[in-house]
Amino acid sequence: MDVIVLKSDSDNDTKLLLQLAKKMGMAAKKLSVKEVEDAALANAITEGMKTPKVLRSENSGI
Repeated sequence: MDVIVLKSDSDNDTKLLLQLAKKMGMAAKKLSVKEVEDAALANAITEGMKTPKVLRSENSGI
């Protein structure tokens, strides 16, 4: 699976891209700023859990 993230200040351009993706048979969704921030934070936490200083077993009570 490939993911493309696009940012636009134009609602018309965003609608056009969503329509084009749908027409091409792709899944597409408009995300809010909060959803993007939540995804970035979740990714940072996941990556941080892979560092040698943090073991998942030590943080199982979180």
